[in-house]
Amino acid sequence: HAHSSHHHRVSYGHDSGHRHERSHEQGRNAHHSHHGQGHHSHHIHHATHGHHNPEAASSDTAIHKSKGRPGGESSQTALKDVSLRMLKSNQPQAIRALKLAHKLLFNVSQTPHDPRFRRVKLDHPQIADAVGSNGEAITILEHIGFKVTSDGTHARMHQLMHNATVDVTPLAKSRATLLSAAMSHLSTAGAEYLLPVRQLMHTLLTNVACSPADSKLRRVRLTHPQVASMLGGDPASLLILELCGFQVSPDGKSADMPEGEASDSDMLKRRLKVLASFKNSHIDPYRRDVHPSKMGSPTSRMDPSRTAPSRMD
Repeated sequence: HAHSSHHHRVSYGHDSGHRHERSHEQGRNAHHSHHGQGHHSHHIHHATHGHHNPEAASSDTAIHKSKGRPGGESSQTALKDVSLRMLKSNQPQAIRALKLAHKLLFNVSQTPHDPRFRRVKLDHPQIADAVGSNGEAITILEHIGFKVTSDGTHARMHQLMHNATVDVTPLAKSRATLLSAAMSHLSTAGAEYLLPVRQLMHTLLTNVACSPADSKLRRVRLTHPQVASMLGGDPASLLILELCGFQVSPDGKSADMPEGEASDSDMLKRRLKVLASFKNSHIDPYRRDVHPSKMGSPTSRMDPSRTAPSRMD
C-alpha cells in the first residue's frame, strides 16, 4: 500500500526488485535485512499509536534543553558525541544505528505529515537489529527527535506535526551531523582513509548538484577499480556513502541516490559543507605515499556510473 508511491523513501533501493538494504558490513545480517527492509512501511503503518508518556524516555533531557528542537545546537553536539562514542566502541552496531537514523530522517523529511514515517516499532526485526537494547542507539533516535513510548514498544516523532508548513531544517541538521560524526570517526584511522573518501563524495555530490535529474550521475558503480580503491572496502566508508544520500544495491555492486535526495539542494549543500570542513584537517604530512592525488581525480570523466545501464532511466 505504501510501496508504490513511497518505496523510494522507505528503503535503500528504488525499483521493485531492489528495495532491500544491504552493505558489505552486514553480511552476517544479509538474509535478515533483506526480508526486514521490504516491510519497513508496513511495520510503521500498522504500528499502534501508543499512549505518549513524556517521562518515558529518561535520556531525552538534551532535547528539552535545546527548547524541544532536535535541530538545536546542544542537541546536535550531543548527537555527534553519542554517535562517535558508539562508532568507537561498537562500529558494526553503530553503523546499523546511524543508517537507520538517517533513513528515518529522510522518510520524514520527504513526507513530514505522514504519521507512518514518524513512528517506528522497536521490536520489528530490522529496527531491533539496528537499535537492539543498546542505550546509545536509543539515545541517537531521541536526539533526532523520536521519543520512546511509555511501554517501550515504539518510538515516535512529535515535532512538526500539525503545522500547515513544516520546517524540516532540524531534520537536515541532524542528517548533516550524522555525516560529520562518520567523517570524524574515519579521520581517526588516518588521512589515507579519510581523504580519498572525502574526494570521492565531493565529486559525486557536486555532479548531482549540477544535474539532479541525470540518473547516471546519481549512480556510482562500487566495483569500479578506482571507486573501490577510494572506499577501501571499509564499512565506515560505505556508511559515509549512505549518509551522503546514496543507497547501496542488494548485491553491493552499485549505489544510487533517490530523486528525493538529489532534488534537495539544501541537503546537498549541507553535505558538501561537512565534506569541506575535513578538507585540510587530519592530514599527516608523513603519509604522502598514499596521498589521494596519486589515485587520479574521480571526476565524471572517469564514468564510474556509465559502465552499467541505470535502473532509473
